[in-house]
Amino acid sequence: MSQTAPSTGEGERSHPLSSIELQGAFDARAAREVLELLQRQASEGQVLLDFGKVSTFQDFALNLLVQGLSRMPELHLRTRGIPGHPARVLQYLNIDPHTLAPTRHSMRCPACFPARDDRDLDD
Repeated sequence: MSQTAPSTGEGERSHPLSSIELQGAFDARAAREVLELLQRQASEGQVLLDFGKVSTFQDFALNLLVQGLSRMPELHLRTRGIPGHPARVLQYLNIDPHTLAPTRHSMRCPACFPARDDRDLDD
């Protein structure tokens, strides 16, 4: 995982853009490390999370990341490089793969809350 210094894009002069580039496996450990970095940068403007060099994604790590992000509403996050399967998993959970935020049509983020269904599925 590498981090670049804040930079300014042409259309975002008032919002500095900090970039975090992920590499290798995106597992639970990597998700926790990313959340720690994001926690420190939450008030620094926009953050780009670049998954372009990630070789493998664990679904559980995506869920962990989304849960952690739900506790950082002030963070302005964009993503890049999330491939097909992980992007579909996020979409099934009503999470926008470009921002890792709940989609607009979702009233709440199902991945952000533990399942609380006591019904028997055989009924």
